[in-house]
Amino acid sequence: MVRLGRKLCAFALCVLCTFDGLADEIFDEPELEYLRFEPPVFPASFRKPVYGSVRITYWVTRDGKLIDLDVEHSSHPEFERSVRQAVALWRFKPWTSNQSTAPALRQELNIFFGDTLGDKNTAARTRLRFMGLRCAAFNSEHRGRNRSRSRTAGQILASQALDITRSLIVEGVVAERISYHDSVVLFENFDASLQGLVKACREAPESRYVDNLPQDLRFAIGAPGA
Repeated sequence: MVRLGRKLCAFALCVLCTFDGLADEIFDEPELEYLRFEPPVFPASFRKPVYGSVRITYWVTRDGKLIDLDVEHSSHPEFERSVRQAVALWRFKPWTSNQSTAPALRQELNIFFGDTLGDKNTAARTRLRFMGLRCAAFNSEHRGRNRSRSRTAGQILASQALDITRSLIVEGVVAERISYHDSVVLFENFDASLQGLVKACREAPESRYVDNLPQDLRFAIGAPGA
């Protein structure tokens, strides 16, 4: 049986340091270093790939403590719970605060939960096959025709087409080709388009699966002709 390399994980992205509340004074930015960092764990309760994100803000004081954690956005309660459990363990290296050094730093952090395509070589091969996937194969898998234990690589690819689409958004964020904000919009548009996508593939089985994706998503994942 052919297996496509995949890994459920969480990515911490887009850290922004600011000095909110200190606008009347100008401070040097201290170098923020972790003494302890525990990454959020992908919730074990999910039996299949689930995609989402959590946006948090917090302050780091000069003695290295993290305070005033605020969850500004979370696409699922389990993701928020995982993030809160991880952040509670974070510790930072204290710094000396003087007249020119900020007494505290405010940070914004986007944590992205998703599914990657595996190592670089596996991801490249999967991406190449995925871009050429025909709707006929996609239709067959999603109508339940190929449920035997022994399936070809193409059949497995077709059965995972929706998850691979989401994985490509995840990897675009990790590679900084897709912004956090754009990724949220892409996920929402993709989920909203699923019924139309299935219908379009059934009506044109010889077309490519990616040709029936929303235009903004096709462009974001680098689909041919986008």
